[in-house]
Amino acid sequence: GIQYILDSTENIPFNAYVMLPSCVPATDFETSGAKLGAKELETLIAHPRVLGLGEMMNFPGVIGGDSDVIEKISMCLSYGKKVDGHSPMLKGHAMNAYASAGITTEHECTTKDEMLERLRLGMYILIREGTSAQDLDALLPNVTIKNMRRCLFCTDDKHPEDILSKGHISNNIRKAIKKHGFDPIMAITMATYNAAECYNLKGKGAVSPSYAA
Repeated sequence: GIQYILDSTENIPFNAYVMLPSCVPATDFETSGAKLGAKELETLIAHPRVLGLGEMMNFPGVIGGDSDVIEKISMCLSYGKKVDGHSPMLKGHAMNAYASAGITTEHECTTKDEMLERLRLGMYILIREGTSAQDLDALLPNVTIKNMRRCLFCTDDKHPEDILSKGHISNNIRKAIKKHGFDPIMAITMATYNAAECYNLKGKGAVSPSYAA
């Protein structure tokens, strides 16, 4: 399935990147038809359009030092790739342990306190505005000129009809500017350059010689 996605997105009019699934199966009680461990994921991690390991939902496994979970993270980091986070409501020592495993992004923040705690740990905050989960109104007021370079936009899950009618990341930008009066340059930087920097997309995301905006 992952290889099919990579193959089918070759030579199309935009750059399509992939994060490898970190939790297949999602739990030990699930029979998903496959089990993707570090060994299986390593066959794909070096692909130039694979940017890393997708949201590590098994935060109890990270905190508890589960060997399979840690092996996946370590394998990904050994290739210089990104590990996305997923740690709703986690805080304190548990949050410190989660971040110290090498997980550097978070899209599950829904409150100011969650956002600021993760920023203080050096994580990137992906401000989510999707079809069901919409956190931009709660989180954007906490973005300042001092921390905006660690903030970017995401949608997480957005239905095709919403993308067609409202746009994708472009909707986040419009809402930030029109509803919140957010600085347009900061909003566009968060949507482009910050995202490119976060995911190690060299030469992307900026209006400058040698960059692809």
